[in-house]
Amino acid sequence: MPQSTIFTYSPSKPDSQPSESRTRRLIAASEASISALKAQVVAEREVLARLRAVVAPVRKLPAELLLEIFMLILVEVGKETHRIGFVRSRLRPRLALTQVCARWRHVMHTSPQIWAVGIELYVRQSTTSDDLAAVQRWLDRSAPLPIPISLSSGLDALSSSAMEVLCSTAHRWAKATLHALSLCCLTRIPEGSLTSLTTLELSGGTDDQFDPAKLTVFSNAPNLRTLTLYINYPTRIPMPWSQLTSLTFAEFPLTCLEILRRCTRLVTAVFDTAGWEFVPDLSLIRMITIGSLTNLSITVSENNFPSEHFMPFLSRLALPELKVLRLYLDPPNTNWDTIEFTQFQLRSPNLEELTIRESPLTSDALIAVLRSSPSLANLTMHKCPHSFNDDVIDALRYLGEDGRYTAPKLEEILLTQSGQSFDPENLEEMIRSRWWTDEELAAMPSPPAVARWGKVSVYAGSENSYRHFRREFKGHF
Repeated sequence: MPQSTIFTYSPSKPDSQPSESRTRRLIAASEASISALKAQVVAEREVLARLRAVVAPVRKLPAELLLEIFMLILVEVGKETHRIGFVRSRLRPRLALTQVCARWRHVMHTSPQIWAVGIELYVRQSTTSDDLAAVQRWLDRSAPLPIPISLSSGLDALSSSAMEVLCSTAHRWAKATLHALSLCCLTRIPEGSLTSLTTLELSGGTDDQFDPAKLTVFSNAPNLRTLTLYINYPTRIPMPWSQLTSLTFAEFPLTCLEILRRCTRLVTAVFDTAGWEFVPDLSLIRMITIGSLTNLSITVSENNFPSEHFMPFLSRLALPELKVLRLYLDPPNTNWDTIEFTQFQLRSPNLEELTIRESPLTSDALIAVLRSSPSLANLTMHKCPHSFNDDVIDALRYLGEDGRYTAPKLEEILLTQSGQSFDPENLEEMIRSRWWTDEELAAMPSPPAVARWGKVSVYAGSENSYRHFRREFKGHF
């Protein structure tokens, strides 16, 4: 009923009392009119929103700038969704951006860099064919860019299905992280397809009757440089050992030496190994020389039997360009052979950074280490309780041009729980002897024979260790 009718209605004399049915019709007509007006308001607001969108500043952005904004958004979202369950956690924000408007969808679908951020596929019992189809779409949209992929699964059947999807882009894998209960699923990777692969992390194979020697696909990866292996019988898998520059490995020491002998171009090596219960006879193993190796980390772990001797491992290595050495010894009762380590240092004269954790080496052994380290600039020791005392402090004190200089290039020392029997005043004097202001250095006729301290941190195990130093010393240094 028109609005004018509602307000001008006046009953005639014969019908001065409207009937109930007539009143109901009047109410219904009024409500219908109100609903129509509300719908019209909603429609007009939608038109207004579209008009505002047409003239919105974001409409004027070039596609390249819009893409940069998308990338920043996805990076921030990825910090929260990283490694949550399945690839869909990364897919949702991308799909949300494609549903804003046709232009955004076009930018998303024609920008492979949006999708070339890596697939992290965690195959579980709940993984469905729809999930794998989503992975396939993601891979298709990332073409032709190189991509990192990750597959983790303990389900053989689903691993094979997932691997079949991933293998369609094997020629674009830049980095592959593969963890599978059975290595058999990796045979689906086409031979000769890993032309872009530079980094490989391979683990699993713990419940596997598959012969690793049959897995030859990685040996034909011409650009593979970084390899991490945590599998059974790793030496049986054909690998391009001679072209590797970075290797992370966990095996018994003789196997580690065997692998090192093959890796003639290594720059960085990280080994988790064990020692020997008794000193082994390695005289028949010829010296392994790697001229390119600059970083070496060795963790000696107790492997269900005593492993007190690890130094024979180093006795077979000649690393003339080694710059960084980290030794993590667990258990802490691992034997420290001073003579063997000194011989190793003579074969590694360019060592600049040394870290030792949980070692029983004595102060005499530490002094021997320092005196055989002409290039050492940084020393870090953790939980080596017998290593640092006044004898070490005296050895490090600089007595002038006519005196001795131990570790002349040493600039930083970090000791935590590595010595308690020393005189704080003695340490103060040692620090003073190797520290000068810029003005004092400039006034010297020639530079001192030792480096100036950059940082000395000695935590002996007591919360109040620092309080033992004099106030003037703490204020100045």
